[in-house]
Amino acid sequence: KTWLDRTNDAPNEDGYHLNAVVGSAGVIYIVGEAGVAILSRDNGATWQQAGIDYEGTFFGIFAAANGEFVMATGLRGNTFKTVDAGNTWQELHPESNYSLAAGYAVNDKQVVLVGAGGAIAVSDDSGQTFTNFTLPSRAALSSVAVLNNGHLVLVGQGGVHHFNINADAQ
Repeated sequence: KTWLDRTNDAPNEDGYHLNAVVGSAGVIYIVGEAGVAILSRDNGATWQQAGIDYEGTFFGIFAAANGEFVMATGLRGNTFKTVDAGNTWQELHPESNYSLAAGYAVNDKQVVLVGAGGAIAVSDDSGQTFTNFTLPSRAALSSVAVLNNGHLVLVGQGGVHHFNINADAQ
């Protein structure tokens, strides 16, 4: 097997850094610097602009396991969501001034976003509203997973962190 160079296949004429990729419900999404957001509906054979009205940097993109939605996270808390395979995007308001690096969809309703300054934003309504927390150490967070008991496993500056929203946020 060989690798094929597909560098010029995606619309990124200025060569901006691409930060994250996710596949969901037959669509591949890629986000990056300067508002780059592209998608492919044919397994990467062709690409198109995703049509997100944002010029800042995206750091992460993730999907609900059931394909119900995809969310992109970025600079200064900017977060966008699609529920129609990337045809339209809704701006969400996690009310975070910190850059959000990643997110995790616990299910089709509960979402956790994490980022710089120990920022943690939790939504129980698919991103319509958020409750914000801060990791006590304020360590920058780059990724999150949610355990069956609802506890968060966070990675980033300083290694692995555990956070229990119900107890640690007091």
